[in-house]
Amino acid sequence: MLQHLLTRLGDLARDADNADALLEVAERASALFGRAVAGHPDPVRLARWVVAFRVEYGGWPSLTLDAVAHAFDEPAWDAYRAGVAALGGGGPAADPYRSEIDRMLLELADHDCDVERAVAPEVTARTTGRSSAGS
Repeated sequence: MLQHLLTRLGDLARDADNADALLEVAERASALFGRAVAGHPDPVRLARWVVAFRVEYGGWPSLTLDAVAHAFDEPAWDAYRAGVAALGGGGPAADPYRSEIDRMLLELADHDCDVERAVAPEVTARTTGRSSAGS
């Protein structure tokens, strides 16, 4: 039900003249979804849905990895990582604007405590808008 609500909010935002009016509702729905997924009956399916949702809606409504990480088991982590890696590799489903994929890559690096990947110049430049040459 909450998955449907988040998806519907994303659809409404695409068609709305003023998506900002939906912001508070979207933030509450995302927070509630994050709490509700604890003990999800199919964590792998949830992980795949989160990747697909984030790519489809470009981060609006926002649904961060931190919001759902507690619901993932090892197979779900594997599915999430594989989904993000496939997108990061520029496969057929790759987002041409890359911003949400870059956020997912950065969140995964942070979750994995992988400082090298988190501060990689190309990821840092895309997520902050600054080039590594200007730093």
